[in-house]
Amino acid sequence: MKEIHAFLGDFYHEPDYLLGALQKSVAVLGADLTLVNNELSEIGAVLDQNPAVILIARENRLNPEAETVENWLTPELDGELEAYVKSGGRLVAVHAGMASYPADSAYRNLLKGHFVHHPNDHVQVRYQSADFDYAVLDEHYFVAVDEADTDVFMRSHSEYGTQNAGWRHRVGDGKVICIVPTHNPEGFQHSETVRLLAETLKWALED
Repeated sequence: MKEIHAFLGDFYHEPDYLLGALQKSVAVLGADLTLVNNELSEIGAVLDQNPAVILIARENRLNPEAETVENWLTPELDGELEAYVKSGGRLVAVHAGMASYPADSAYRNLLKGHFVHHPNDHVQVRYQSADFDYAVLDEHYFVAVDEADTDVFMRSHSEYGTQNAGWRHRVGDGKVICIVPTHNPEGFQHSETVRLLAETLKWALED
């Protein structure tokens, strides 16, 4: 049985919507997979178990509106995540999982990209790739991606322009895949988002 360990939700992101979509996605992929939803405090212990996949869908800041902001990604965990991937682990970053991480961190280097900003209003965002073409009311994420070092397979389009929305690559013996969709409940309930999550996990799990 292969385990997918997820770390979901932060100050701005309700975890249950993504959890529901992930549960549907894992069910599609087969009975030899199990999804484990973890508390953030458990990430060190989970890394020690060397699971098949670690999925992060939460930003680095624990208290973004506080006067003194605290981050969860310590130098120790940063190094452990890097070692996990390079030794064959599979890392999936979804939406907020690429936000507010230090530019010089190993984690940012693993992702080959990071969130920059999004417009204040939610608009219809169209997500397109070779296998997907659908639109949802969403935050249009603007990201910086090291395009020369990764395979950009999905782009997003709205009245604000076009952005990269999905990219993937190998790091050492491991694999990393990042997808931008989505923020709103309606986005996670969309059948194509569920399918995108399933295809994302499928790619991560493949040799």
